[in-house]
Amino acid sequence: MKVICKSFFFFVVLSLLFSCRTDPQTSSSDDRSAELSIRLKRDPAKLNPMTYPSSLAREVYQYIIVPLADFDPVSLQLRPILIKEIPVAQPITEGQHKGGEKYTLEFLPEAKWDNGKSITAEDYLFTIKAIKNEQIDARGWRPYFEDLVDVIVDPDNNRKFEVVFSKPYMLAVEALVTANLFPKHIYDPNNATDVLNIDGTIKDKSNALDSTFVKNFNGVVHSREIVEGAGPYKLSGWETDQFLTLERKENYWASNSENPFLKALPQTIVFKIIPEELSALTLLESGDINVITGVSSANFEKLKDTSEEENKYNFHTPQLIFYYYLLTNNEDKILADANVRKALAYMSDVDQMISNFENGMATPQVGHFHSTKSYYNDKLKPLGYNLDKAKTLLNNSGWMDSDSDGVLDKIIDGKKTDLELEILVSKAELGRKVSLMLQSEAKKVGVNIELVTKSNGEIRNDTKSGNYQLNTAAVRQDANADDPFARWHSNGSSNLANYSNKTVDALIDELRITMSPESRDAIYKKIQEEMYDDVPSIFLYSPKERIIVSKNISATVTPKRPGYLANTFATKKVAIEQ
Repeated sequence: MKVICKSFFFFVVLSLLFSCRTDPQTSSSDDRSAELSIRLKRDPAKLNPMTYPSSLAREVYQYIIVPLADFDPVSLQLRPILIKEIPVAQPITEGQHKGGEKYTLEFLPEAKWDNGKSITAEDYLFTIKAIKNEQIDARGWRPYFEDLVDVIVDPDNNRKFEVVFSKPYMLAVEALVTANLFPKHIYDPNNATDVLNIDGTIKDKSNALDSTFVKNFNGVVHSREIVEGAGPYKLSGWETDQFLTLERKENYWASNSENPFLKALPQTIVFKIIPEELSALTLLESGDINVITGVSSANFEKLKDTSEEENKYNFHTPQLIFYYYLLTNNEDKILADANVRKALAYMSDVDQMISNFENGMATPQVGHFHSTKSYYNDKLKPLGYNLDKAKTLLNNSGWMDSDSDGVLDKIIDGKKTDLELEILVSKAELGRKVSLMLQSEAKKVGVNIELVTKSNGEIRNDTKSGNYQLNTAAVRQDANADDPFARWHSNGSSNLANYSNKTVDALIDELRITMSPESRDAIYKKIQEEMYDDVPSIFLYSPKERIIVSKNISATVTPKRPGYLANTFATKKVAIEQ
């Protein structure tokens, strides 16, 4: 599927989205049941859950590229989507993989791709090979499959297959079934990945993985021009920085399904790119959009407290498994000292942030693990705001104001070094507000913090390369148990904080092969205690999501990110003022 025209013209905020001939304008009819319009703050840039699993992109691609199973939006238990049932671990007691485990999966016989081709084990093999191949930008997924050593297809049924793990892994089932499935015949029509073993390596060293395939899968071809999956919608239009349009598939294989991930109630879902919140609220008022998420607390409360508006909108505040933090480079010559990191935590007035930025609709975040999880260590309390403790910690590490210029300094590598730090900020309002507050409090202690504004792309690149000190960031999680390896193990592929603690490494390694939930909970709590003392990053708070939906839309929300399933929204047959 080729995405239609790219736009290069300038536009005025309120005439946004109405200039290209492919622009899906809202019907003038009172009955708008065929279309649902949702505001996105930014263009998602790419739609490929393997190579670009951003939360913004997920709001769109979740209706196009679905996994084998997912966490039910209500029960938060795994629910089959493309397969007959959730697999159960079967111990391997003999043979090459003795001591490991295997899982048997079978695709639904009715599950098909858009061209009518059945979904088979070949598609799963392709997906796994792409995840495990080092040339594919799938580092966020790869750690979950490192012990997957074989996929055995049933010779009598190409929809049925066994997946073999060389050893028990705590999240094996979740990893196997929640990976988004890609159609091999669409993404790899020339069978480039046939040269790969199941572990992603080349079968014959005389061959090589086709560079065009790698370029396409990592780049725009397989994230903008070709975006296809087994979900109920297809991408029919994309105007950069203006809108994305999803159309309900005709003759869809699951058109009568009651599965929430396969429903397609709106005929069309339009994601309109509206960076300015006030402009988005204006379009909500006029009926040109129906749904706004991530609304600022001030505007959310203002609309909610206005009795007249209560008759026009529904207000939802699901508690997502999500938090804000200051990503901290533990390899930086200043921030390598845990006392400096902890001092920064004491300078961060989290209670004031929650009051000022969230109108109280948030809770302080203590460490990486969310308070909604059963293994959250509630004995660990927020450090709290305390400038005296911050200064004492810095003094204990040798930071003094030797020249009485108001800035703490210290001899590092034979040179007097001022305690000056840089924090990367984008145009995002909240990140800038948090940074400015920290800058103001730090100055009282004798620490200079400079805000360095860069684009989101530049910030991502600097963070991945370790070329930063501080960065405002967020973590969004799912309902499954956490595997902290990728983010917090010293060998983790997503360890952007460059955190290293041998005790934590050993605990994470033990956690990953511990199958008993009760035993895992104890290990989780030990990890939290170790990281609490280290302060590998500055954990701030977990906000509630704020969603406003037009009254004529029947909508439900969920703790599962992004907080709603637009494909389940139904439009009530009521008149809307024009």
